Amino acid sequence: MIRNVVVHLLGEQPIMADLLVAPKPIDVSVICSNIRTLAGKQPVFVDHSDSTFVIPLAHIRFMEIRAVAMEQHATDGEAEDAAEATVVGDAARAEGEALGLAMGRLDWTPVADDPQPAGAAEPDVAEKPDSDEIDPDLLRRVRDA
Repeated sequence: MIRNVVVHLLGEQPIMADLLVAPKPIDVSVICSNIRTLAGKQPVFVDHSDSTFVIPLAHIRFMEIRAVAMEQHATDGEAEDAAEATVVGDAARAEGEALGLAMGRLDWTPVADDPQPAGAAEPDVAEKPDSDEIDPDLLRRVRDA
């Protein structure tokens, strides 16, 4: 959770909120809780301050997220990810064992960031072109159209 984010809404005074997750470029809304004015009071458009709010990005001019809050969110997120992986692995194992499946006894917790075992051959990956370069074939097709 990212705490004390200042959200500037269109046509409204700025509000402070706690974001559940950091917004991504593909998001169309922001999910937050604990909405309050900058003075700490309940805004007039909020009926219950203990609710969870979904605000469309079309209604947000911009958001101010302090660097300290992002750092705290990053350290909290790493701990939560590790705990969630353990819970998910335990749940999958328990579900499989309840069904009597042999695979249910396997450890389903994610492995640390080691995509390949030591000594494995490097996969043959084609080099990606720079994003600044324009594909000549694409230009030809555009001109032809």
